[in-house]
Amino acid sequence: MKRKVIKQGHNTLTITLPAKWVEQHSIKAGDELDLDENGNKLIVMNGGNDGKKEIDIEVTDFDRTSIVYLLRYLYRSGFNVRAIRFSNQTTYYYRQQKPIPVFNVVQLEVRRLIGVEVIERKNNSVILQFMIDEKPEDYDSFLRRAFYMTSLMFDHLLDGLKEKDTTSLSLIAEDHDTLTKFISYCYRVINLRNQLGAMRRHLAYTLLESIELIVDLLEELAIETMESQKKPSACVLAILNSCKELFDSFQKMYYSFNPKEIIALAMQRNDIMKKVNSCHKTPSFLDISLASKLQLIPAIIIRNFTGLSLSLQLQ
Repeated sequence: MKRKVIKQGHNTLTITLPAKWVEQHSIKAGDELDLDENGNKLIVMNGGNDGKKEIDIEVTDFDRTSIVYLLRYLYRSGFNVRAIRFSNQTTYYYRQQKPIPVFNVVQLEVRRLIGVEVIERKNNSVILQFMIDEKPEDYDSFLRRAFYMTSLMFDHLLDGLKEKDTTSLSLIAEDHDTLTKFISYCYRVINLRNQLGAMRRHLAYTLLESIELIVDLLEELAIETMESQKKPSACVLAILNSCKELFDSFQKMYYSFNPKEIIALAMQRNDIMKKVNSCHKTPSFLDISLASKLQLIPAIIIRNFTGLSLSLQLQ
């Protein structure tokens, strides 16, 4: 689609808007539009309609995990869920193999959603209210927080595993929820404030997904250790520490790209895999299981993050 630039007055240049787009977004004379510069692109957004859609949902017969992920998906996609309705007041939690109240499930996930509050609870429904105005600049701010908190989560897990401190390990779930909150908000900002081009938006999704995978793995390590009768060996602690160093190296490279550091990342990954292979030779089932999960972290970083960093330099 092309538009001819028209000169009006001494220093003013104008272009017309596509009639179909104007009709779809109900643009009228006098409305304000948001403009965002992205290299040689100028992105035009409807300032009077930020893309939010209000919906009601029915979760009868959904299990606990399905309700959680449905609410999270809708929030990240930019929807405002007004009402959650259900015929049965309980839902089944397969991990714990027991029924639990639907309201407790909703309340748990709402605590992970920035700017959302429960304002009314009835026997067969929950009413939510969204009280936030997402800004494009929020994305970078919350991404930096996600990087920082993930590095801190590595430290907290290391401290808990060293002495198998169940109190410290139980707090890993709090780190997980905080990071889920930051990551969900980043997704929401991207989808509501379409300030990124298609390629950069795809790269942002890849980055957020990769961080979330690592965060989920760290929580699984804490849960498995708490449920075991044994303590992790020094070998597992060494692998976890090396994974933390690799993550910090990527974070540094993401914000200050240097092609030479890619080689350093590859060497760090190779060192981690040697430690993993050494751990697999131990008779401890806990060590083997934890090491197997930990080896996924360098794979996520090398496969996704390195390519991501290189691609960002081409934008």
